[in-house]
Amino acid sequence: MNKNLWVHTIDTCVVPALGDMSDMSTEGALFVLRDNAPQSHGSNAGGAHEKGYGIKVLAQPSNSPDCQPLDFGFWRLIALKMRKHERKWRVKHPKAQWRETLAEYKIRLRQTAFRLTPTEVNKQMRKMKHVCVRLVKAKGGHIKRD
Repeated sequence: MNKNLWVHTIDTCVVPALGDMSDMSTEGALFVLRDNAPQSHGSNAGGAHEKGYGIKVLAQPSNSPDCQPLDFGFWRLIALKMRKHERKWRVKHPKAQWRETLAEYKIRLRQTAFRLTPTEVNKQMRKMKHVCVRLVKAKGGHIKRD
């Protein structure tokens, strides 16, 4: 992502999302939690654009385990669903051996991810909101995972 794309993302995604969430803020202030590794995010243009909108940014290291909703929520959920599919297949075909090419695996992975229900996605995002609040209270420091 380059700085122009980051500025465009702020305008088209971040600001509208923050506007939609403003009524959910308990302390009257919203912040954006993002890693600080990508150069586009840390660029002067990106930072100036964030400040222009009054966006408060809590920068986290790019490999912070506290800020990885995909690692701790969605991938676990997807893996459980994929294993369930494999077990169902083995019950249906007890004498056959499971053989799947990389291309077939990627298709199944994508289908599994797209079949996540809104309830499942919202549950994971609520967990991430809780983590973000704890990170703000810890002023960006490490927090213990639930």
